Amino acid sequence: MAYWSRVVERPPFAQDYPEDPRLNRLLGLLARGNHRAVRDGAEALAASAEEPAVVAAARDLRARLDPDPIAPILLGTTAVLLIALTLFALGRSREHRSHPAAPPKTVQTVK
Repeated sequence: MAYWSRVVERPPFAQDYPEDPRLNRLLGLLARGNHRAVRDGAEALAASAEEPAVVAAARDLRARLDPDPIAPILLGTTAVLLIALTLFALGRSREHRSHPAAPPKTVQTVK
């Protein structure tokens, strides 16, 4: 029985992965949050494994650590929106500075 299955159940995405001690070690590292070691180990395992199922599992594990493809698009959209709103606010503040509001009229009461 593999080390991983003795410690804790596999994550749901890894249920179909083949039983391989090197793959189980990578899953253990992933559970502990060592993404750098998983990234490096998955690439090395995919390059050195002979079984196609282990290679596919290592590549899938490596791909799960990549950022979502939409993240750069959302970041760029946020930056453009921030710049546009900043420029709009600066333009409005210059407009108000060039045409200052009239001072309020003061009312005096006589006793």
